[in-house]
Amino acid sequence: GESGEGKAERGKRRGESGKRRGESGEGKAESGEGKAERGRRRGESVVAKNELEERTKQFSLRVIRFAGEFPKNNIGNVLGNQLLRSATSVGANYREANRAESRRDFIHKIGIVEKEAAEALYWLELCSDANMSDTVECKWLLDEANQLVSIFASIGKNTKARSTLYDRTRKT
Repeated sequence: GESGEGKAERGKRRGESGKRRGESGEGKAESGEGKAERGRRRGESVVAKNELEERTKQFSLRVIRFAGEFPKNNIGNVLGNQLLRSATSVGANYREANRAESRRDFIHKIGIVEKEAAEALYWLELCSDANMSDTVECKWLLDEANQLVSIFASIGKNTKARSTLYDRTRKT
């Protein structure tokens, strides 16, 4: 057989690190490049991931300001609290999904993000129908919530499809 040195040299010419597949050489710690690659495998570029984290944060901030204008009564308190909880959890759960420990964990957490975005959309629809606050801002928030639901549903669907395809190719 070939010496270890010869194999390592041949691997370097091919761009391989000399480590077995899946080994990083640094225990459980993963380099930023490894995380970036994992993000691309999920169908999202690192830039898009960061932009979506910022977008969900801005959505949360706008909901906070919007709900702050609600009447100070039982109805305003109930609708405001429910809207705040669901809308602010969209960004928080999306950040958590981006730090998932596995593809399966990511799929699960993205499902939660989609559900929270759909719930925020529901509460915004109620606020709109009940004329709770600024209608221009409410329309913007409704549109944004609809877009976020679509985005997260698509991410979940595409990641599941790739995961299923990946699992099938590994079994053969």
